[in-house]
Amino acid sequence: MSIISNSPPPSQTAKNSNIFSFIETLPKESKEALYSDLLRGPYAARSILQRISSIGRTIVLRLVACGGSFPFLDVQSWFIKSCIANHIPHALEELVRFCIIQEMNHTSTAVVTLTQYFYKAIQTSLTNIQDSSSPWSPLTQEQLSSLIQKESSQQQIQPVCPTVEDLETFTQRRWDSVLHYLVGSEDTTFDDPPTAIILFLEQTGLMQEDPDYIKSSNNNNHGNGDNNTTTTTPPLIITSRGYEFMLYDLHSQVWLFIVQYFERILSTRKEQYQQSVVEAILFLLSLSYCKIGCAYPAAALSKETRGLIKDFSQFGLLYLTKLGGMTLFYPTRVAITLVLATLESSEQQEDLPQGRQQGLQPGGSLTATRALETALSSPIPSKNHVAIIVQTNFQVVAYTASPLYLSMLGLFCDVSNIRKLPNVIFYRITRDSIKGAFKLGIQAKQILRFLRMHAHPRLRVDGDQPLIPSNVVDQIILWDRERTRVSFQEVFTLQCQDEAEYTSVKQWTIEHDFFGWGSKTSRKLMLKYDAVDTVMDFVRRWRIESNKKV
Repeated sequence: MSIISNSPPPSQTAKNSNIFSFIETLPKESKEALYSDLLRGPYAARSILQRISSIGRTIVLRLVACGGSFPFLDVQSWFIKSCIANHIPHALEELVRFCIIQEMNHTSTAVVTLTQYFYKAIQTSLTNIQDSSSPWSPLTQEQLSSLIQKESSQQQIQPVCPTVEDLETFTQRRWDSVLHYLVGSEDTTFDDPPTAIILFLEQTGLMQEDPDYIKSSNNNNHGNGDNNTTTTTPPLIITSRGYEFMLYDLHSQVWLFIVQYFERILSTRKEQYQQSVVEAILFLLSLSYCKIGCAYPAAALSKETRGLIKDFSQFGLLYLTKLGGMTLFYPTRVAITLVLATLESSEQQEDLPQGRQQGLQPGGSLTATRALETALSSPIPSKNHVAIIVQTNFQVVAYTASPLYLSMLGLFCDVSNIRKLPNVIFYRITRDSIKGAFKLGIQAKQILRFLRMHAHPRLRVDGDQPLIPSNVVDQIILWDRERTRVSFQEVFTLQCQDEAEYTSVKQWTIEHDFFGWGSKTSRKLMLKYDAVDTVMDFVRRWRIESNKKV
C-alpha cells in the first residue's frame, strides 16, 4: 500500500484542541453573542463557568452576589497572600479572554466588573429552575406513543424508538466506518462513510489521491496516444496525518471534523461566518445538558440550528428519525460528552497531585473510564474498546477483540511474534517497529499518548505507578532522537584568494550566522546556500576595499 508521509501537522487540533479553546479564539462580538441568546445563553455561561479555574469561578460567583462589580483591592482580600501573587492575575486574564469580565487596569481604584451579557446569562442560569435540564423539553412517553400510533397507521409498520444501546452502536459504526475507510480495510461488514465524511477526509489531509495511480494513468494515456481515454477518479490513500488521526481518542476525532465543518462554513458563507459558528457552538453546548435516549423535536430548534442537525448526524453526534410526521433528534453519548469530557479532564487535572495527572489524557475522563470498565466486565469480549497494559519488558497486553484496534497497535508494535487469546492480544515494542511508525509520520509523543489514553482502568486507580513504565518511555524517546543526530544543510563552497580574505570573510559570516565550515590550510569556506548573494556582495566589497589600500 502506498503511503504519503509528508503531510503538514494538524495545526487545527493543536490550536483548537477542544470547544473551549476554540471559543477563546473568537472575537469579542461572537463571545457576547453566545451569552446574549435568551434561550441558550444561560447554558453557554454555565458551561464556561465550569470550564474556568476554581479561583475564577470563586470570583465570578461572588461578583454575581455583589451586583456584578467589586473593587479590585477588595477582590484580592478574598484570597490568601500567596494566591494573590501567583494565581489572581492568571485567573483575571482568563476571565477577560472569555469575555466574562471587562478589561481593567490593576490599579488601586480599579473595579472588577462582569460584562453585561454574561452577568444576565449567569444570573438566569443560577436563579431559574426548569423542569428540564436542557433548553428543549424532551418528548414524554405518552407523546412518543401517540406518534408511534400515528406512524403505524400511515405506514402499516410498527416503528421502534432507538434505545441507548442503539445510539451507541450508531455512533460506533459511524466512526468505525471512517477508520476502516482510512486504512483501506476489506471488511465488508462496514459500509463506506457518507460522501460528506469522505470529502472531509480529503479536506483535512487525512487522505489523498494516490500519486502512483495518477502517474501510471498518465503513462498509459501517453503510451496509447488516445486523447479520448476516459478518466477514472484516483483512489484515496491514507497520509501520515491520517495515521496520527487514528491514534486520537473519539472526542478529538469528532472535534477535528467539527473544526473542519467551521472552515467549510467560512468558505461558503463568509459574510455570515461568525453568526453560523456561534449558532453551532450554542447548539453543541446545549446538547451537553440533554439526556441520552431522550427524543427532542426538531421543531423546537431555531431555523439556523435545524440546518445543522443533518450535518451533525453525519458525525455521529445526532440520530435523526421521522415519527408521525415529526422530525426527532436523539443526542448520542459523544455529543453530550464532547463538552463534559473536557470539563472532567480540566477538573481532574486541577484537583489531583502532579504525579497523578499523567493518566488524564484525552479520552481518560471519568465518563470514558466507566464505559471501558463496563465493557471489560462483560463476558463477551468487546469489539469497541481496548485496554492496554505496557510492561517493563516492552510487552504490550491489549484487552480487545477489535480488528481495528489491532491494526492501530500494529502501527508501532511488532506483529511477527503476536500471541492471541479470545479477549487479549500480546504484542511487543521493538526498535524496528517504532522506526517503522516513524517512517509513517507518527511521532513518539503520539505513540505515548495513545498508550496512556487507552491504559487499563486499574492502572488509573491502583497506586501511583505511571501508566507506561519509565524505561519504555525513555527508550521510545531515545529512538525518536536517533533520527535527528545528523542534520543535513545545503551549502556552497567559497575559495578565498588569500589568508586575509579567508579570515575576514569567516569572521563576517560567523557574526551573521552564515558560516558552516572552514579550512584555513586550503582557504575554503562552506557557507549557507540561502545566503550566497549576501556573502558574495560582501566579498566583492572587501576585495575592492583591499585593492584600494594596496
